[in-house]
Amino acid sequence: MGENDKKKKNAKSAYLRALELVISRSLIKYKIYSKQLLHIGGTELAIRKIVTHPAEILEKSCKAVVSFDKKLTSILNDMYDTMIEFDGVGLAAPQIGLDARIAIVDIDDEFGTIEMINPRIIETSGEQTDPEGCLSFPGLYGEVTRPNFVKIEAFDRKGREYTLEAEGFLARAIQHEIDHLDGILFTTKVSRFLEDDELKGVEIE
Repeated sequence: MGENDKKKKNAKSAYLRALELVISRSLIKYKIYSKQLLHIGGTELAIRKIVTHPAEILEKSCKAVVSFDKKLTSILNDMYDTMIEFDGVGLAAPQIGLDARIAIVDIDDEFGTIEMINPRIIETSGEQTDPEGCLSFPGLYGEVTRPNFVKIEAFDRKGREYTLEAEGFLARAIQHEIDHLDGILFTTKVSRFLEDDELKGVEIE
């Protein structure tokens, strides 16, 4: 398969993933909005403001979480609402201005929403090169090479430790968010920035 054929295949796969996500996200937003209307007084969703580059917090190594309490639960819920509102597939705490090792990922697969508190990567293998975007860099996209497989250890909202293995796009999204917690921006790993006509199907993290 030639280089052009590979690019076309990758673009088609990315476009199909994006189409599925748009449909899924639209359904989720409808469900959330419907639930909101049931609240007396029309309680608003907890949508946080997205912090964009060059905010200093985006390039800091975040502090570990030590309390697994109601405040953490509230932050995770807000992060999910915010991620859905801005059509992302992942979000890290510094992207909403919080200095904490908290991140979530949801690519609408069988894993559902993955909540990662104090995550660390313990194993990687393989290689993949695909387009990436970031909510903290509106309108900017580039090709990034990452391991195709990742194994992590993290804690859930109740303080229970777990191990997770992922590959492909999920592995990419997880690594992108953990990078945020270490103050590493995807732009430092871009091999080539993408032009407007190459952006079909690129998902945002």
